[in-house]
Amino acid sequence: MSETDFIALANAGQLQQCDIGDITVKDCALHLPNFTEAVFFGTIFTGAKFYGATFKSVLFESIIFNDCEFHACIFDRATLDACEFTNCIFYNCDLTGAKIDLCEFEGTQYVNEVARRAFELPQPEQRND
Repeated sequence: MSETDFIALANAGQLQQCDIGDITVKDCALHLPNFTEAVFFGTIFTGAKFYGATFKSVLFESIIFNDCEFHACIFDRATLDACEFTNCIFYNCDLTGAKIDLCEFEGTQYVNEVARRAFELPQPEQRND
């Protein structure tokens, strides 16, 4: 799939249950895209802005997000595995039930409490010997 096709299909809400991989998407605005049950692998997003995106039950595997913005996005039961987020911002996103594993977050900001809590990693228990 080309970058142009991806943007057009995303903005039309037509990427549910699709496998999306090995593309680079740059400097785009995606309005109300529905990625329910989609699988993303080997994709790079740079300067992408997601407005009201639905990432319900999505699998993100080894995805790179650089300078991206997420506005009021829903990550219900999404799985983020080995992804990199660099200088990204999450505005009022809901990550309730998202599984986040082996992801890196550098310079990433969370504008509401729900997003911030979802990205916090559990702290190891301290031993009192």
